[in-house]
Amino acid sequence: MLIIRFALGERSFGIAAAGVREILPICRLRKIPRTPDYIAGDFLLRGVPCPVVDLRRWLEGEHSRVELATRMILVDWTGVSASGPLALIGERVRDAVEANPAAIRPPTAGHAVDRVLSGTAVIDGTIVGLLDPAALVSTELGDVLYARAGA
Repeated sequence: MLIIRFALGERSFGIAAAGVREILPICRLRKIPRTPDYIAGDFLLRGVPCPVVDLRRWLEGEHSRVELATRMILVDWTGVSASGPLALIGERVRDAVEANPAAIRPPTAGHAVDRVLSGTAVIDGTIVGLLDPAALVSTELGDVLYARAGA
């Protein structure tokens, strides 16, 4: 399983490369009214509004640092009544690495971040939390974010 690896603060995370459409540089974002503070805003992606989740803000309460290696990881989000592109801010997007699917473990119970992880893996001696993009945005929030796209 190919993993796109990145950091949020001092922690390592990854996302399955099969679910990643593109990796984009950070751009200027528009604020989206009535959304949680971890929604950094949106931008136009080929004429379609694309909401952006500040992952570090969502998971740790701090804004992501914008560095040379900070990128937006573009995925497709699908909810019950809405769907569309979703960008995730990742600090220090590092590389794509191979992870043995048999070595991926379920997330540990009891940690708040675990509710958005599909599992964990040890890659190059580092524990990498594997994000589940579908778990980052609730159906209700998706309706708000993607209703704007239709407006």
